[in-house]
Amino acid sequence: MRISFLPIVLVFFALLVQALVHGQTCTTQGQNPSTAFPVCGTSVFKQATVPLCGGRRVLNPSCTAVLDDRNPFWYKFTCFSTGTLGFLITPNNNNSDYDWQIWDITNRNPDDVYNNAAWVISCNWSGESGPTGTSTGGTRPFVCDGFGQPLISSMPVLTQGNTYLMLISHFSATQAGYQLAFGGGTASITDSTPGKFLSLKAGCGGTTLRVKLNKKIKCSSIAPNGSDFLLTPANGIITAAQGIGCGTGFDTDSVLITVDRNLSPGPYNVQINNGSDGNSLLDYCDNNMALSENISVMVLPALPTNLDSIKPVGCKPNTLELTMKDPIQCGSIAADGSDFVLTGPAAPAIIGASGICVNGLTNTITLQLAGTIGVGGQYKVAIKNGSDGNTLLNECALQTVVGSFKNVVAYDSVKANIAYTLSSDCILNKFVFFNRSTFGVNSWLWQLPNGTNSRQQTYAQSYRNADTVRATLTVSNGVCTDKASIQLNPGAPHGKAIFTLPNYACPLDSVLLTDSSTGPILTRAWRWGNAINLGTAQRPRLQFALTEINTTYKITLVVTDTFGCADSLSRTIIVPGNCYIAVPTGFTPNGDGLNDYLYPINAFKAQNLQFKIFNRYGKMVWETTDWTRKWDGKINGNPQGSGVYVWVLTYYDPELKKDIFLKGTSTLIR
Repeated sequence: MRISFLPIVLVFFALLVQALVHGQTCTTQGQNPSTAFPVCGTSVFKQATVPLCGGRRVLNPSCTAVLDDRNPFWYKFTCFSTGTLGFLITPNNNNSDYDWQIWDITNRNPDDVYNNAAWVISCNWSGESGPTGTSTGGTRPFVCDGFGQPLISSMPVLTQGNTYLMLISHFSATQAGYQLAFGGGTASITDSTPGKFLSLKAGCGGTTLRVKLNKKIKCSSIAPNGSDFLLTPANGIITAAQGIGCGTGFDTDSVLITVDRNLSPGPYNVQINNGSDGNSLLDYCDNNMALSENISVMVLPALPTNLDSIKPVGCKPNTLELTMKDPIQCGSIAADGSDFVLTGPAAPAIIGASGICVNGLTNTITLQLAGTIGVGGQYKVAIKNGSDGNTLLNECALQTVVGSFKNVVAYDSVKANIAYTLSSDCILNKFVFFNRSTFGVNSWLWQLPNGTNSRQQTYAQSYRNADTVRATLTVSNGVCTDKASIQLNPGAPHGKAIFTLPNYACPLDSVLLTDSSTGPILTRAWRWGNAINLGTAQRPRLQFALTEINTTYKITLVVTDTFGCADSLSRTIIVPGNCYIAVPTGFTPNGDGLNDYLYPINAFKAQNLQFKIFNRYGKMVWETTDWTRKWDGKINGNPQGSGVYVWVLTYYDPELKKDIFLKGTSTLIR
């Protein structure tokens, strides 16, 4: 049996070619989103060959496979009537595998489609070859990558007024083309608006005429010799016409007409004509502009072009945008900005100039400044001879007059700089906040801590002496804005009585009172109870006698500050009958208030205390490190029966300076 290696070789060759072109930049018009073909629903679009290039990743909201724009062509269209879109892509070679995807790019940059899956409205990435598109027979709007997937998707719904972008991607490694035809849906992507002149401007003494249209026309429909236009009266001959922007695109709405001589001043008329190419101007759908369409213009003598205006500036601008009355030759603008000089209260130097150029002309010039304009006042931009030896040249090659100028008003930069004054009484701090800097500020917004706002120039607020003070200020002069916040922690500017005292003291103990009062203290007075004056010392000492037992005493400190405001604080101390630590030999937890608990009594001074109770089986039933916690004879809330319980008590005695270990028994009596 003879084995043919030809199919294997062909497959290998196809894969090799695809690998070589994958990732190659596309340069042919129509092969990138920004240069997409404008299309219309009444025409069939034929692509004889497909240049091999592309490979940029394409995102999709439903497909998980990695997709790319392999050997692509792009098409754009507008919906003029809401409905469904039907179309068919028919390969010239039925073995070709074509894929497609559609985005809604209304008010969006076409080149951003690579980054936005959410804009996709329909697609088909089937791995099968043959015709593909949408129809009523399609069952789903998104068909993803893979063999066995249907080539026809369901028809997407288009919205009137929206703009769409279609990618046709040729997966097969050949240059075989295709044709694209629309039909079967209810949406209209055909513009039926008649072509009209919107405006006509004469320049350079009538040697150039600039026509603005109401809609885009095909660049290819403009006869280069200008024969699509008739000029009356015939004081000059139209010799050429070119679409503005046609060098990088397929369509335009502006045409530059060239006349062979300067026209004498006066009124003229331009009318549409069938050109030497056999048609007038054609829109996307090959509709001719009506031969009756015409427009008038007044031709004036050629004059130099002067500054028309300067765009109002914002806060601290570092650029100025100039508008010229007529287009300026971009090549006549000195890149270092030396065609201009800026003067004013604090004018930075001009270090650069550039235009937004179309066909070598611009009406807008942006000046780059060496710094920002931060001082308000009137500034002047004047024309001078630049480093290139001339001023600005208009499209008639006439120089702008040296010394011609326009003024622009700049504004002071503002600063939110919060300052305040403070006055106090014995309860409140009274703040008055204000902005230290002015610079023409005429708007203030204070944001208050309680959530309310104030637009007063100053902001007064009272706070309790110990409160944290917060305020936020936004200032503006109508152009410049600045914001600042302040937070103050003044504490209590008045005297605040603060001292510490132990909870217990044993008989004959000496207790040191520690005064830590804050504020501008002028005087202090200590009292024992309501009558005994303990003096004015900052650290007085109390001595308790044996007669002063089983009593709770109140100690009060009264401070007076330099403002004459007084503050007081009272604390209590308990003096028990004794501080001898003992554990009862029995207790009766019956709730009568007598011997209801088992605990180490009088352990006031014990340190590192640990008290444990065990039942007769040696199981611990209670444990504490706080001697004031007491066992009530219950475990997990369940009363325990009568009997003997063993306890163990350990602690450190600070007076004896040693650890103590005690062990004994107590009887629970029911």
